[in-house]
Formats: sequence, C-alpha cells, structure tokens
Amino acid sequence: MSTAERPSKKDAFIALLQKGWVSLHLDARRADVMVPPAFAGNAHLVLEYGYDMPVPIHDLEVTDAGISATLSFFREPCHTSIPWGAVYIVASADGSGIIYFEDVPKEVSLMTAPAEALTTTKMGDEDAPAADQLESPPSRPHLRSVPAEDAANRDADPPTAMPTAAEASPFDDRASAKPRKRPALRLVK
Repeated sequence: MSTAERPSKKDAFIALLQKGWVSLHLDARRADVMVPPAFAGNAHLVLEYGYDMPVPIHDLEVTDAGISATLSFFREPCHTSIPWGAVYIVASADGSGIIYFEDVPKEVSLMTAPAEALTTTKMGDEDAPAADQLESPPSRPHLRSVPAEDAANRDADPPTAMPTAAEASPFDDRASAKPRKRPALRLVK
C-alpha cells in the first residue's frame, strides 16, 4: 500500500478503536502535545485508548486536528491533547496497525523503513505485504509461536531413549529408576 492509498491516522484510529484498544505511538516533545510534564520529553510515548479501559475514558474526542481525552497516569487523571502530526504509529492490541515512517523521529529506532509501497503493517491480511517482499532483519535468536496442533503432536511422540547409568549425569532425573510424583502442597495446622 502506497502512502497515497494508506488511511489517514484519524481513520485508522477510529477503525481500530471499533475493534478494541488502540495504542498511539507519538513524539511528546512537540510543542502542541499536552501530556503530563513527566512524559513531555519522550520521543516515543505510547498512549492507550479504548471504550472498555480499566479506568474509563469519558471524554474521548477524535477530530481532524487530533485526539483529546482525560487519561489515567498512575491512577491520576490528566487531560491530554495529541495532534495527528505527533503520531507515527496507530496500532491495536493484537499488533495490527500502520506505521507512518515520515513522522517517526530520528531518535526512535525502528526497523529499516521499507520501500514506499510497504508502509503498512498488517492492518488487515489483505493489506499485509507478502513475506518475500520484506527485508529480513539481521539473524539473531528469536521466539516464535507454535500452533496448538503441532504442540499436541509433539507431546504425543514417544519420549527419547533413557540414558544408561554410565551416560547419565547425577543430576539427570531421567536416569532414576523411581518415577517422580507430581509435586503437591499440604496444609499443616
């Protein structure tokens, strides 16, 4: 999706807000941003909005200029005003959203900006770029999710062969002849 085809920050925010919580990543150093003074110097401040937040937002107002609302900071209410020009990521709780690379401050480290046509990060499956179009980041250890059916199949596989007493470490529980009981706690009065 090119920059011209991408939804405005306001439209993206409203669409994601209808699905649940929305995170706005913004540059709080801008003069027109109103947040608590403790956060005003942050180049990467994340604010969360939603209709069903633990501390409800009663005065959420979304306009063409930006967002204003009373948010909770450490359980203290504070009126905030965020212009769209300060926002560079609009994301939902499930990780979908849009990065507006042209508004990301230089001090904020993001992955290398993709080509103009790849400025969307999974707003919807149809909008996500194909895997072969993305640049792969440098190789380093990472975690990945395993589908439940793969985990169930792995658990159903027979266990590996038990080591002999000579091969086993004295700390290896698999070599002990007695089966281990499940740990339990008992109330003693």
